[in-house]
Amino acid sequence: MKTTYIPCLDGLRASAFFMVFLGHCGLINPGAGAFGVTVFFFLSGFLITSLLRQEFTVTGNIALNDFYIRRSFRILPPMYIVLAAAYFLSSHGVPSSLGNRAGAISVILYFYNYADLLAHFKFVLPTGMGVLWSLMIEEHFYLVFPVIYRFMMRRRLSNSQQSGIFFSACMLALFWRAYLVFVHGTPITTLPRWTYSATDTRFDSILMGCVLAVRFNPKFADSTPLLTRHKGLLAVGGLILLAFTLVMREPHWRETLRYTVQGVALFPVFFYCVSESSNPIIRLLEMAPIRWLGQVSYAMYLTHALIIRIVESSIVRPSSRFVIALLFTILAGWAVRNLVELPLRTVRDWLLIRVKGVTHGGHPIGFYGHSQGSLTPKVETR
Repeated sequence: MKTTYIPCLDGLRASAFFMVFLGHCGLINPGAGAFGVTVFFFLSGFLITSLLRQEFTVTGNIALNDFYIRRSFRILPPMYIVLAAAYFLSSHGVPSSLGNRAGAISVILYFYNYADLLAHFKFVLPTGMGVLWSLMIEEHFYLVFPVIYRFMMRRRLSNSQQSGIFFSACMLALFWRAYLVFVHGTPITTLPRWTYSATDTRFDSILMGCVLAVRFNPKFADSTPLLTRHKGLLAVGGLILLAFTLVMREPHWRETLRYTVQGVALFPVFFYCVSESSNPIIRLLEMAPIRWLGQVSYAMYLTHALIIRIVESSIVRPSSRFVIALLFTILAGWAVRNLVELPLRTVRDWLLIRVKGVTHGGHPIGFYGHSQGSLTPKVETR
């Protein structure tokens, strides 16, 4: 396999963030904003599984300790720092909504999404920090997925077998959502919703990306004659299907089939973006400023809702709020990236080399490093 940087993934990440941002600003349909999170999930599953697959191909193993160290350094410090800043600001009335100790504990120990569902009024976060529910799902998923995937690779399961198991698990998630909605009668029109923010009902949005990575991955020259021959037409069909999922507002559909259909529709879209670089839209996604926004999107995601609420409470003119909130969100993303993420990356790499003191296949440990959209040994695990 030719290992190359995939710049469009950073562009797709930036696009997903702006869907979320516009949704929280109230400028687009909330369903479109929520779809941005689904894209984040799918992209994460595709990229990280591709990285794990490459690591096993190169080294004959997946170093779980390295994976968890890398991910902890990447995800936890920025989140905890932004959360601490939100608590500090809220204690001084900026904005006025206070969080409590139980809410902070639920984030630190990674069960906030379930705490919010089961005891909404006991686990309270400061204004703008409710977006952390999605990070809870990702961390729950990646706590177990690398172990399962390494087991499959060691047992030499074929790509078809792996994808079949993963897709079957996605169908189980769909059936579970259907049971909750149609049999159990779980609420589907109010927030928080179990079908929207619980790990057991949303993990398939990540796992769909994993299916693409193990079975239809253009960077591994997987045999996909149908996708390769008709990738443009199928990508257009995927976009049309995605548009349908956004305009279809029936609540039972939205809380059951919507996430599955979106995952399936993203297959040909991602395949086209990763395998095709000549299209003008793909070139737009690959522009340096767009890719940079994708690289700071995690920091912007952490901070954007808090900044939006601060701006809304401070700026009288609605026409000015969006621009000011966006500028401050980009500035916050830059600050967290350069003052937290990058310095800690150096510490992380030093720790991995110090602990291991060896190389795998010519690549120093850890196997991943710098670019978010890469399938080279220098990659961040998010």
